[in-house]
Amino acid sequence: MSLEPELRQVSDDVYAYLQPDGSWYLNNTGFLISSSGVISVDATSTERRTRAYLDAIGTVTSKPVRTRGHRRHAGLPAPTTAASR
Repeated sequence: MSLEPELRQVSDDVYAYLQPDGSWYLNNTGFLISSSGVISVDATSTERRTRAYLDAIGTVTSKPVRTRGHRRHAGLPAPTTAASR
């Protein structure tokens, strides 16, 4: 894996955001583009990584991030909340 994040399209309007090992926080970040905006899956671990993630989203769509879903470490679904950008 590269030391730089990589945006990989896995299906129409579905993207994986692959990040290098953070040594203390690993996540499965990605997003889907819907007709009304972006649905982000999981979160990044730092402000710097979050800004890079939002910049990567901006390379494929100008739609706003409307929703962020997050899964807890135990694999149980957490409530989905509206995200602000």
